[in-house]
Amino acid sequence: MYTILIPIWKRPTLTDRVINYYKERQERFGFRLVVVGSEQPDYGSTMGVEYVHSENKPVSQKLTNGAKQCNFKDSTGIFMLGSDDYVNDELLEYIGTIDGSSTTCIQWKEVYMYRCKDQKLSLWESGKMGAGRFLTKVALNLVDYELFNQGDHRNKALDYGIWERFRGCGADWETKSLKNIGGCIVDVKYSDNLSPHAIVDAGEERLIQELPEYIQSELLILNEKFKEEQIKPR
Repeated sequence: MYTILIPIWKRPTLTDRVINYYKERQERFGFRLVVVGSEQPDYGSTMGVEYVHSENKPVSQKLTNGAKQCNFKDSTGIFMLGSDDYVNDELLEYIGTIDGSSTTCIQWKEVYMYRCKDQKLSLWESGKMGAGRFLTKVALNLVDYELFNQGDHRNKALDYGIWERFRGCGADWETKSLKNIGGCIVDVKYSDNLSPHAIVDAGEERLIQELPEYIQSELLILNEKFKEEQIKPR
């Protein structure tokens, strides 16, 4: 059993859809779901998820607070996702095959980026993507579930901070291609994000039909919700 950790911040429409997407898959794929947020102390009881309430900044401390809640005896590690990330069923199944006994954590070579404003989809294949990293149980024990170095309080460059912390404590990173396992990660740009929406334009434009139909359906719903929320009252 592994644990999915999702930090949330604002964007309630997108956040709730993403959380429910994973809730619907928990029993099938046998993972725990932990959410860490700063705005609604009762979010866990409202959504029916394990929840950690934490200040939003520094974001590095928020992520660490969430990770410490994931120190379950039977967990093989933490699958780190954002509240704007959809992954397909094949990837959820693959993560379940990792036993967590290695000091080598996994990151992915590619990720899809999708922008609701103009329904643009692109593919980044630059390597070392932050979305969907898997931190093994053994590696997490090496860092004592402290995802960042002591005194490293940051709100940006979070992926690098985690990479640096784990490398400094004896863990390593392996970059894998999602294509080899039939996996995909879709990072949705809805409204406010830590990363700029212009990042969608930097990748190779792709067709939405490349994505699984159930993720396509999610994006179509989000498109409609986005349009509704952009209409200002007269």
